[in-house]
Amino acid sequence: MKQPAAANPPESAKSPSPGREDLHLRPGRTARTRPARGRRLIAGADSRKGFTLLEVMVSLTIGLILLGGLMGLISVSLHYGQRLRHKSEVQPVLEAAAQTILVFPEKAGEGALVMESFPDKPAVEIRLARVFEKDETTPPTLGELYRVQLLYRGQMLEFSILVPTPPTQ
Repeated sequence: MKQPAAANPPESAKSPSPGREDLHLRPGRTARTRPARGRRLIAGADSRKGFTLLEVMVSLTIGLILLGGLMGLISVSLHYGQRLRHKSEVQPVLEAAAQTILVFPEKAGEGALVMESFPDKPAVEIRLARVFEKDETTPPTLGELYRVQLLYRGQMLEFSILVPTPPTQ
């Protein structure tokens, strides 16, 4: 007895790839295909989007370096501003004390000078050192040469002054 010839299966049941007819597909389904091994994907054809871990780590490292540099600049700027404010408060007091000592040289030996003209009435420390010691062979001069150091809030102003000797009678 002769068997009947097989009828052609419907188009939806045919295998999508030649040579794979042995797959039994349900109606309405197609076989999934993968690219062959070793074949590169075309740029942009990859469906995964985003950054790799290496790209993220490199960008974070660069960002941290830039942020650290910026914070260092801000710190230096703030420190410089603070030093400038401190100096602008101290310098006028030292200069006024120096002017007072230049006008009244006898005040240099007091050890401290209270500046009455300033609101807080700051006291300026005075250090005095004779530059040249006289002996019996030294000819008479107009006065004594002193080195004066004025100290106030950690700042120092230094100058020399000639203190006149009182006339002898």
